Amino acid sequence: MFFLNFRFVFSMLFVLSSLQANATDQDLNAFGYHVELCSTCTSEHDFKYVAQAQILVDSSGDQQVGKTVVVGNLASRIVKAYRVTKIVEPGYTSTSVTPISVPSQAAFAFQEVEKFFVNMEQLTGNPVNRVTPEVVVDIPAITDNVPTPSASILIGNDNLAAKSAVSNFLRMRLINSFWDKLSVQVRVIIMKADYIVLAKFADNSSALFTLGNFTDSYMPFLVVDGSIILNGEPQQNNLILDKGTINYGAIYNSITFGSAVMKCRSYKITTSYGETYSGTVCWYEKP
Repeated sequence: MFFLNFRFVFSMLFVLSSLQANATDQDLNAFGYHVELCSTCTSEHDFKYVAQAQILVDSSGDQQVGKTVVVGNLASRIVKAYRVTKIVEPGYTSTSVTPISVPSQAAFAFQEVEKFFVNMEQLTGNPVNRVTPEVVVDIPAITDNVPTPSASILIGNDNLAAKSAVSNFLRMRLINSFWDKLSVQVRVIIMKADYIVLAKFADNSSALFTLGNFTDSYMPFLVVDGSIILNGEPQQNNLILDKGTINYGAIYNSITFGSAVMKCRSYKITTSYGETYSGTVCWYEKP
């Protein structure tokens, strides 16, 4: 379901369900429109291809399927909307993509997303890249009275108090103060933006975190597997098996739409409660 060039990316999985003529998606069912992000879209042609792709991936035996698709580029702050229709007849299938006005709720939501990133910049004192959203946070040597001098504390299954302290420090620093003020539409776009957190420690080591569940009082942010850097070298043994992990599969090309290529990557999430979820995240790139 989405959409940005990335190194380590986590996506919130939106469960696809069949609803009458529309065999997609939670966005449409909840808001009346579908949202896509495209960091490489610049021309009208690019935005249209992304919108058209959403009707092509629908699987429906009905003669006509149509929906509103909103496509946004967070970096350029360009948001466009289209009415996309697929007509299926015996031996013939056609699609049409018609530009329409951006729904007011969607336009407001994208404005609020920009405010969200600005708030993060103000809270952390570091810029946020809108193309591959990454928030940089400096971790103090002592966090909540627990020593947190290095990313090495994240390796293996020990140092649980330190891991929890760092994870909760990220929550308090980034989202606790204003996340509850955001509408559902805004949260959906933020999750689709796949933002990650680069935690920098006092010894110049670092690790990537992604938001697992901000209501989890123990480990709201999870370490991205393979992202811990010590002395300039990546560390592989950083699975926190008893407190949640995220593992990614290889990136593969899915469908080509003119100048846009849909790429996908599988992922598997093991939560802090021992539950396992798997799915696929997709995004668009231009050659």
